[in-house]
Amino acid sequence: MLKIESLKSQRTVKAVVIIAVLLMSLFILTGCEGVTTQDYALTLEKFNQIQNGMTYEQVIEIIGEEGTLTSEVGEPGSPFHTVMYSFYGRGSIGANASFTFQGGELTAKAQFGLE
Repeated sequence: MLKIESLKSQRTVKAVVIIAVLLMSLFILTGCEGVTTQDYALTLEKFNQIQNGMTYEQVIEIIGEEGTLTSEVGEPGSPFHTVMYSFYGRGSIGANASFTFQGGELTAKAQFGLE
């Protein structure tokens, strides 16, 4: 029974992550008026340095600025506590990245338009 609940929990987290990425992309594409992408610290080079298993603190040390919390699921401190942060980035219009942490460690990352 525990195995089934764990699989359901993983599916729920994946669904939340996908929805959050889609909403974040829509928000970013419609909300960047008057700001150039050169104003942001995140680059493709920095994005590529970030690896699964890193903490949020290690990620912001590489990027050089904090992200925006876009999603949070579960109880803080539990192994299933999942948070997603988004960052604007340098590159094409709407360049951005998102990072998902579960249990305090990076489990997924995605980017659009970083250079």
